[in-house]
Amino acid sequence: MPYPQYRGAASFPAMTEAAGASRLGALAHRNFRLFFFGQGVSLIGTWMQSVALGWLVLEITNSHSPSA
Repeated sequence: MPYPQYRGAASFPAMTEAAGASRLGALAHRNFRLFFFGQGVSLIGTWMQSVALGWLVLEITNSHSPSA
């Protein structure tokens, strides 16, 4: 084996903790929790931007209709 220090996927720090019989499944892994909750925050930000844009259009045009 040319790379004896390489032990496969288990050598990565994020993969050393096993999910085991946890009911959380993938959420038992720290990196996935960070990714999952980060995506949630990003989604909330997208919703806020969408509402703010609609509100800005309403303020500028004083029109409630979505058509031009």
